[in-house]
Amino acid sequence: MAENNFSEKHLFGLFLPKNSDVKILLLGTFPTAKVNQTMNFYYSNFGKNDMWRILGEIFYKNRNQFVLSEVEKKFDQEKIEAFLNQSGIGLYDVVKEASRKKKNASIDSKVKFKQPVDIESILREHATCNALATVGVRAAKLLCRQFKRFNVSVPGIGEKVSFEFEAGREVTIYCMPSSSRANTTLLTEKIEKYEAMFKELKLA
Repeated sequence: MAENNFSEKHLFGLFLPKNSDVKILLLGTFPTAKVNQTMNFYYSNFGKNDMWRILGEIFYKNRNQFVLSEVEKKFDQEKIEAFLNQSGIGLYDVVKEASRKKKNASIDSKVKFKQPVDIESILREHATCNALATVGVRAAKLLCRQFKRFNVSVPGIGEKVSFEFEAGREVTIYCMPSSSRANTTLLTEKIEKYEAMFKELKLA
């Protein structure tokens, strides 16, 4: 008997800062299942994803900077977007369309990737963006496939690779730890790696 697959298209699309040129694009793999989201935005699984706690600690020395309510278990999307708009940080994923065997399936175990996001076109449209940071190794592998013709190798966690994207334009790919708690790396170690990257880019 054929298995039922639940096809999904990306819910959010490309987020670009409104008040600043985009300087870095953070790239996850694909959004968590809608049932796990607490806001219509990236990294919204309050109990299982620490991206906004990581950035809160780095930029404000406060892991709860972007927490709206511990009781309701929600992040403050308005505050998050205001921060991103001022900081030059864009957001997207490397997969535009995927299918799940179960509607609430986790990204790693039950998702088949069907269509990648055209990251190269985004870079061509936004000349100020010369840094891409993947949130996890899986996103890094999928991203580097797109730049195969540049002989780009997949960097290790906390490491980077650079290549000449266009004449006189170097692009750097950073591989950051997954912000999901499924990645058992200590939160303090994740913060250190992300902070080192943002400092190197002179964004923190």
